[in-house]
Amino acid sequence: MWVYGREGRFTIALDKVEDDVTFTKRGISFISKSGNGLGGGLKWILQQMQQSEAGRKLYIRGAWHARRVRRYIRRINVFLELLLFVVHTTGGQPARGTEITSCRHRNGFLQDRNIFVMDGQVVFVTRYHKSQSLFDAPKVIPRFLPGKVGQLVALYLAYVLPFRERLAEQVQRCERSDYVWADEHGPWETDRLTRIIVTQSSTALNNRLTTLEYRHAAIAIGREFIDGSFGAGTQDEVGEVEEPEVEVDSPLEMSAGRTGFIGANRYGVPSDIIKHLSIRSLKTFRPLSEAWHRWLGVAGEDLKGENTGSAGADGGAQAAKVGRKHARGPSDAFSTQLLSRKKKRLEVRECSDEEIKRAM
Repeated sequence: MWVYGREGRFTIALDKVEDDVTFTKRGISFISKSGNGLGGGLKWILQQMQQSEAGRKLYIRGAWHARRVRRYIRRINVFLELLLFVVHTTGGQPARGTEITSCRHRNGFLQDRNIFVMDGQVVFVTRYHKSQSLFDAPKVIPRFLPGKVGQLVALYLAYVLPFRERLAEQVQRCERSDYVWADEHGPWETDRLTRIIVTQSSTALNNRLTTLEYRHAAIAIGREFIDGSFGAGTQDEVGEVEEPEVEVDSPLEMSAGRTGFIGANRYGVPSDIIKHLSIRSLKTFRPLSEAWHRWLGVAGEDLKGENTGSAGADGGAQAAKVGRKHARGPSDAFSTQLLSRKKKRLEVRECSDEEIKRAM
């Protein structure tokens, strides 16, 4: 993004972002909603490119420098690999490889997007289809990201992605993709996620973990130190092939002459809830995600010292009083209000290395 030094960094005020999850028109996301003021990312990053010596080398004498553009896109792919790793490991119960790598950042032709903003938090909502034959609907799992990881996702989608799409169209002659992690062949495969996890686990833990091994380890740790329901809906057998789970109905729902599934998804459901996602799911998975954040030591991250704001489509006209050198951020419309996080009363006990090994 050609932002140098802490004084040039900024964040998006996610607590002010409105996301209409019921709007399924193709190409729509919380970035494209005009009221959020995030539509000027491409214009802003092009201006940043022209003001940077390194950025100007991408566009010389009225044409893109193909070799340097490809090098720049490779650097973005390195960032995307790291982003995939932190999203996969910090959101709580890890998803299956194909579920996370096929996430969409905007509505597609047949599938809706998977990334939303709820109450100031970025949420990845994945669909689990293996139980659809029993319940005539996929299971929908929301995973809430910690503050800084959510900021990385939002900033990438608002600023870097539009620029990358422009480069891909004009230089690589590639069509735009609705997937977050994709190349000219489509969404990334699980093999790529496995290579990323192997690299990171070998470097940080001196222990090689694959996608499946990490998934089993994370669920075991969560059940031991977070909650017994952590990883609910998964089986313990080795392999990605799993049988559909058996739903345990609530006596309250049975007394009303309906199943728990029907009660949770058909009665008393707000209109702004994603299809197949119930209030019960949000109340179940949000605390588990936040407890996982606490166990990892990434909960309650404040962003003090960072400017907060959004980029308007017209560049913005309301400059916040944060100093002239800080007011040159996206759209010159910084807000001095810092992101605030509600403190949850979640208690996670300390654990020794031996306890962690035993849980794994």
